[in-house]
Amino acid sequence: MDADPYKTPVAELENVVQSLRRSVWWKVYFWIVFIIQVMYAGWIVADPNSLDANSWDYLSLLIYVPVLLAIFGFAYIRTFLTRSFWQYFFVFMVMWDLWYGFLLEDWSDVLEQGVLVLVLTIGLILFFTIPQYIAIFKYGYRDKELWSEISS
Repeated sequence: MDADPYKTPVAELENVVQSLRRSVWWKVYFWIVFIIQVMYAGWIVADPNSLDANSWDYLSLLIYVPVLLAIFGFAYIRTFLTRSFWQYFFVFMVMWDLWYGFLLEDWSDVLEQGVLVLVLTIGLILFFTIPQYIAIFKYGYRDKELWSEISS
């Protein structure tokens, strides 16, 4: 027993909030993707003929609502839906992007521009989608501390 009864007690607890801090870049990434999606949605609704929009494009807009929710939840350490939902959604998102982005999309205009434009286009797409996949994957599979907070 301690000899000083007036000594402040010390607890050996890990600061959970500190361990769940995210880089400011995830927040910046979320807002960039959010602004792009809002601009795209406005453009596709206001002038669908300029983009040759079809029903798949409108469906893609709806699918990207949970993507934004996942990136927001990951960046700002908030829980939405369930962890298992995001695990399944991650797999769905990868399959959707491959199918929609590479198989369903008409790449003939890009191919006519040359190989450099094709490489730059694919590079730009990957620049935005790889962080998206990382965020959704970590949100569903790696953030055990975050999900354990809501279950306790």
